[in-house]
Amino acid sequence: MDIKPIEEIADKYANNTILRGLITAIPVIGGVLDATFSGDSSKRWQEKVGLLLDNLHENFNRCDEDKMDKKFVNSDEFEALLISIIEAIRKVHEKGKIELFANILTSSCLKKYSQEYRKERFIHLVDNLSMIHIAILNLFRNEMSDDFINANKSIILTSENISNKLSIDLYDCEVFCSELISSGLLFDPDIGTRNYKRGSYSLHKSAIRFFDFLFIDNPTEHEAKGK
Repeated sequence: MDIKPIEEIADKYANNTILRGLITAIPVIGGVLDATFSGDSSKRWQEKVGLLLDNLHENFNRCDEDKMDKKFVNSDEFEALLISIIEAIRKVHEKGKIELFANILTSSCLKKYSQEYRKERFIHLVDNLSMIHIAILNLFRNEMSDDFINANKSIILTSENISNKLSIDLYDCEVFCSELISSGLLFDPDIGTRNYKRGSYSLHKSAIRFFDFLFIDNPTEHEAKGK
């Protein structure tokens, strides 16, 4: 495959006034995006970047600019996160994943989250999880309440529950849940109990902050639950 020189790619991007206009129109981060996106111009990549931009534009238009950490937006860390996402979406084929990447980047720019040290890990998680994994996590998320967050209560779902709700094979469901355990997002609450039987899963508390980044409308922020 012929790899075009960076200078040629940058020139093409510089002359693409429509794309540059879309990028620079995004509040707060448009200038940084404009500078970063000049490094690639493949058609397929641009289509995915276009979806990312659409989601970012919508997210940032909904955010109060006073809540944005503009110092972070202009930092090396923000640029590193952006590059990580750009590299990750090359292999993404689900629009939902691109939306999740946009949500993580948006949340990272908020003052209340900009100092979170796991931002890169959250990007890595989305990169490696499928949308079925995300759907399973969302089942737990939809069960979350202030009681769960404030009273240290556990949400337990069985593989049968999850399999029925998502209409996936029971064995596949257990495999997906095992992978979420390996990712540190779920755990088996029955391990170590007498007459142990696998098939029950509970949400790891570390997943709550992941949700804060993953879903803009988040029950952990005492807002309406997602659909």
